[in-house]
Amino acid sequence: MTISELPQKEVATFDLNDTMRDIINLMLEKNTRKLRLKNTNNFISDRLIIQTVAQELNFFRNTKFLDQKIEESFKLEEAKKISRDVNLAEISKIMYGMLHPYIFFQDRVITPWDVCIALQSDRIEFLG
Repeated sequence: MTISELPQKEVATFDLNDTMRDIINLMLEKNTRKLRLKNTNNFISDRLIIQTVAQELNFFRNTKFLDQKIEESFKLEEAKKISRDVNLAEISKIMYGMLHPYIFFQDRVITPWDVCIALQSDRIEFLG
């Protein structure tokens, strides 16, 4: 099974002018833990938000967290962009070494959860 055979899903995006309130609401609305910055390989995740809260914002002391703009306070991660349609074993090997596994292939995003779902579906078809 290759990346192009994985089910395609909507990619939730955000803008640098969005506030943290916008980001959290969008994550909840789209039921996702990662959002892609429009037209880039950069993304923000729940883990990056927590990391920023703990390290940069001193656990909310003297800050108006929900009103902060993303571009002012938050570091974004860059996802791995791949150009060829690789199989699940190769994509898993790439993600294994990543701190925040997130891969872009054409107009798709792939996470470890996508690989798990694909493997589960493949197993069900095999057993069926």
